[in-house]
Amino acid sequence: MAWTKTSKNGYIILSESALVLADNAGTTAEVVTVTSAFPDGMNWENTKFPVTCEITTVAGAAVVVDAILQTSVDGVITDDVMGTGSAVTPSWADQEDIDINIASAAAANYSKECDASSVYAPYARLALKTAATDLTDAAGRCTISVAFKATNAPLEAADLANGVGADPS
Repeated sequence: MAWTKTSKNGYIILSESALVLADNAGTTAEVVTVTSAFPDGMNWENTKFPVTCEITTVAGAAVVVDAILQTSVDGVITDDVMGTGSAVTPSWADQEDIDINIASAAAANYSKECDASSVYAPYARLALKTAATDLTDAAGRCTISVAFKATNAPLEAADLANGVGADPS
C-alpha cells in the first residue's frame, strides 16, 4: 500500500487503491481495511478535509461500512490484525468517526468531510469499519482518497518534476 499524490485546483490529492475489505468473519463490528499513514508534510491536523471511498470491486455481502480517522504516536502497523472476527489495531486510536455509509455490495463513490479540527498526532490514517454484519468474503476492493489545500501540503522538488503543483510559468 502506498499513497499516490496528484494535484488539482489548489489541492494535493492522495489516493490509495486496491485496499482489501477483509472478511470480518462473523457478525462483529470491526475494522476491515486501513490506509497507509499520511505522508510526512501533509498538515491534516487542526483542519477539515474531504474523504472519498470508491468501492471498485464489491464484497460478498451488503454491509454498511464507515470510515474512521485513526492516529498513532509511533505509526506501528505490525500489530494490526484484520479478517479474523476480532480485528485489532492496538497502536492506533480511533479519533473521528466519518459517517460515510459505504455499501460494500455496490460499486460507487462515497464522500464526506473529516473534521480533524481538534486532532493532533504525529501519524494519521483512515480505517474502514463494518457494522455488525458478516462481509462473508474478502473479495471487496476500494480506493480511498483525501485532499488537502496545497497551502497545507508543502510541495517538494520531486512533485514539481512529476507535474504536481501549480504551473510555474
